Amino acid sequence: MAIQNAIPLIKGDDTNFNEEQTFYIQINTDIDLTLGFSADFILGDITKHFDSIGEDKRVYPVITHKESQTLDLGYMNGTLKLYDHEGRIRTVMSNI
Repeated sequence: MAIQNAIPLIKGDDTNFNEEQTFYIQINTDIDLTLGFSADFILGDITKHFDSIGEDKRVYPVITHKESQTLDLGYMNGTLKLYDHEGRIRTVMSNI
């Protein structure tokens, strides 16, 4: 699977325009993520926690306008950390 280009998040923008989600993170794995997995998405000093991951194996970070004011201008790399039911970090292939 080809890795897609980075998604530009612009300082001062909001990733939830008109109640419509503008991006999501698809997790590509054979692991059943509905069995107690949680996740953190980290972008700069912003951390979005997800208590569970749905059957679609996606997480939907919403970064507010106020939060985006703390980001540096330009491209940034986000990090997705998955935790199993015992709180251990698990590594799976993913495209962000």
